Amino acid sequence: MSEELKCSQCGGQMVPKKKTERNMGVQVAGVLVFMLGLILCFTGLGAFFGVPLMIGACFMGYKKKKIMACTSCGYFFERV
Repeated sequence: MSEELKCSQCGGQMVPKKKTERNMGVQVAGVLVFMLGLILCFTGLGAFFGVPLMIGACFMGYKKKKIMACTSCGYFFERV
């Protein structure tokens, strides 16, 4: 049985959600890594390194955190 969590700020109901955080500096580095991977794709052996670099660059700069958020006031904290 799950126990309903109450907000410590207003007493409202807390529900599980996900929050996305973005880091612009890492996103710029991701674009540079993507371009490096694209350049490597045009070389012979570089295609084996370029494609994984391009795929990895797509996930740089974004992080999803699991949080508990209040439906009334918007207060949230990170879940463990």
